[in-house]
Amino acid sequence: MSIIDTNFRTVTCNGPNCNKTITFNMQEQDKEKAQAVFNDNPWLKTLRIVQASGKNFAYCSDTCEVESVTLGTHNPPEERKIIPIDGGGRAQIREAAAAAAAAAEASRAIKAGENVTLNVQPANS
Repeated sequence: MSIIDTNFRTVTCNGPNCNKTITFNMQEQDKEKAQAVFNDNPWLKTLRIVQASGKNFAYCSDTCEVESVTLGTHNPPEERKIIPIDGGGRAQIREAAAAAAAAAEASRAIKAGENVTLNVQPANS
């Protein structure tokens, strides 16, 4: 035959320190050969797929998944906010910094079991 159509699948662990990968024929009709792929690569039996931020991630083990989560791989990229520096821009930056500092202090106090007073302000519309 001069033209042969085949379907191959490549599975790669997305763990940051993992190099496990395999490519195999998806149309393998021989069950023994297909089973041999799984026997030679036992990590395929515990493969888990995680969908996050519109992407699919594959992990061969808990260790690889936890390392990836620790690095924030699943988090969507944070949207950059650009504040124009004009007369009110500096005041907005100071307000944002004060709000972030107050939130950090409140989080610290809550984690320490201290009493906290929270001020809830309506969202600007």
